[in-house]
Amino acid sequence: MTKCPVCETEYTENEVETCSVCGYDLTPYPPIDEIPSELWEKEKKRIAVAKRVWKSSQSQVKSAQLMVSHLQSYLYETTRNIYGFTQSQSQLPSQSQAIASQSQLLSRLRSKRSHLSFHPRVKRSHLNSNPRVKRSHLNSNPRVKRSHLNSNPRVKRSHLNSNPRVKRSHLNSNPRVKRSHLNPNCYHA
Repeated sequence: MTKCPVCETEYTENEVETCSVCGYDLTPYPPIDEIPSELWEKEKKRIAVAKRVWKSSQSQVKSAQLMVSHLQSYLYETTRNIYGFTQSQSQLPSQSQAIASQSQLLSRLRSKRSHLSFHPRVKRSHLNSNPRVKRSHLNSNPRVKRSHLNSNPRVKRSHLNSNPRVKRSHLNSNPRVKRSHLNPNCYHA
């Protein structure tokens, strides 16, 4: 086997006319007894130039392949990011809707709570069983039955003692109220 003088790819002599890799003309010289040295020198220069061009082109091909590899990985990452953003964006309307409905529900609950605490038909026992009801709202409302407040251990006795409308008999009848909690200077009916 003979090698191509430019890219050194092996080939079978007299079977191919050009190199399959670099395209150099591989046809053999005609059988002449003696080839002039000037022609050999020209041929050597032509082969040297072809080798330099081949090496340069191979270097550029490797550089281009490396660049293509970097661009493909960048494209892959960008595509992944776009997919992630698209997924997040598609979930935004449902998340926004959920937040809006929770906000509306919270607003409705707050308005109902403020309405219920001052409404005369609301059972105070329901309010007492809810720890979030402010006792000051209950104490300032004359319709609140003190017996309901007294039966709830979470009611602060100081709130009851400072309110002149609290009946002492209601406080006294509750075994959980300590006499020391009752303020003797405060009027109790």
